[in-house]
Amino acid sequence: VRDWCARSGLATLDLLFTADPALDRAVAELGGLSYPITGRWTLPVWWQDWSGYLAGLTSKRARAVSREYRQASESMRLAEFDPHEHAEDLIEGRCALLRRYRQDGDPAAERRRLALLGEQFGDRLTGFGGFAQGRLVAGSLCLWHGRTLQVMYSALTEAGGTHPFAHFATVYYAVIERVGTADCDEIDYGISHSAGKQARGCRPGSR
Repeated sequence: VRDWCARSGLATLDLLFTADPALDRAVAELGGLSYPITGRWTLPVWWQDWSGYLAGLTSKRARAVSREYRQASESMRLAEFDPHEHAEDLIEGRCALLRRYRQDGDPAAERRRLALLGEQFGDRLTGFGGFAQGRLVAGSLCLWHGRTLQVMYSALTEAGGTHPFAHFATVYYAVIERVGTADCDEIDYGISHSAGKQARGCRPGSR
């Protein structure tokens, strides 16, 4: 590919991610450079239960998280769920969240995406969310990679937006209280929104 670029008169060949050791080594051997463009945030799992998670935070953060968790869990029932059993609520919440950030919320496209993810990953897909009046009003879609849980996206319905701390409760707290050191080493929260992630114990790594 590098040689083709040179023959075609292209000035640069750019690869988005080179954090993998083999790829980083190959780029270096071809005379390329690697540099961080963003931070990917992961939450190392140090706890066996909710109280153990709180013990790993500063006392000030633990008090704030406890307050948010209490208010959210009084308003919603936090639980793990099968994404396909609650697909329509999940899709509704995903589209509502996209529209809130001025993006296109296309239910048909999200339905196809969820179906394809199910075909590819089967029971490695799971969801964590908040239920009110029998419906999923906020949640996160997650994927297991061995002992890493990757949070793929979040969803928040219009109704979910009326519940206190619904996003943090269903993307962080519902997940944290249901995984521990017995089955998980880290929770991958991806890029951006660094302040909220750091406040809940996540650590950055370059990609």
